[in-house]
Amino acid sequence: MNELREPPNIGARLASELFLSGITTADQLMNAGSLNAAACLQAHGFPVCSNNFYALEGAIRGLRWHRILSEERSTLWLGFSEREQHLQD
Repeated sequence: MNELREPPNIGARLASELFLSGITTADQLMNAGSLNAAACLQAHGFPVCSNNFYALEGAIRGLRWHRILSEERSTLWLGFSEREQHLQD
């Protein structure tokens, strides 16, 4: 699980949630992408707020999530929210 804490933004809690959701390595996180990783977290009962979602995206990019432009963060979050809404319909 320590490997999951290597990318930026991934603290102990998020690393633990990812691990318990079946994403056990940084490579698996990179391959899943932020949308799939967030969906995996939700499928395993973990809530995903916008900050957690941005943390996943930043980790995949190798940078602090604050450095992702706010317009891009909004677009990414909207895509995730719409995906989740579509799955609930």
